[in-house]
Parts: sequence; C-alpha cells; structure tokens
Amino acid sequence: KFQNAAKENLNLQDSEKAKETMEKLGREFDTMLNWLKEKVLSAGVEKAILSTRLVESPCAVVATQYGYSGNMERIMKSQAYAKAGGADSGVGNQKKILE
Repeated sequence: KFQNAAKENLNLQDSEKAKETMEKLGREFDTMLNWLKEKVLSAGVEKAILSTRLVESPCAVVATQYGYSGNMERIMKSQAYAKAGGADSGVGNQKKILE
C-alpha cells in the first residue's frame, strides 16, 4: 500500500511491541505534547503527536491526512499570487501537525 510520507498517519511499524512502546511513550510525553499544542504553537499547529517515522530528527511538521501537501500548497500559493497580483487569497492557511 502506498502512503504519502508528508501526511499524518504514516504507519511503518505494525507490530504489537511497537504499539505498546508508543502507548507507553504517549503517556510519558502527554503533558509536553499538550503544552506544545495549546501554549506554544497554537496558531499554526492543529495537534502535536508522537512520531514513529523519525529516527534522527527531533520533529517534523506534516499536513493533515486530507489537507494539502507542502508541494501542493506551494503550487496553490504561486497561482494565487499570479492571479491576484500578490494578494494571499487564503491558500496555505491550513494548520499542520507536529510530530
């Protein structure tokens, strides 16, 4: 099954051990994730979640499952600028997900 790596819900590990580890880490980091979402990044982030995709990077910002990917957002912005003479017509105002 193909999955877009730039969107949320990327499942790379489906084993029971991986699920148990993520549940344990989720309980451990729940306070920090809520603080990031509600206090620090509330203007641009829809939610903050733990990631199974990251190994060496501390975090990643990804699109929602049904939102525009980063590349599509860039294309839509460039078309909006060309048509409206530089005015941003609401393209790219979607909140992202911090993993």
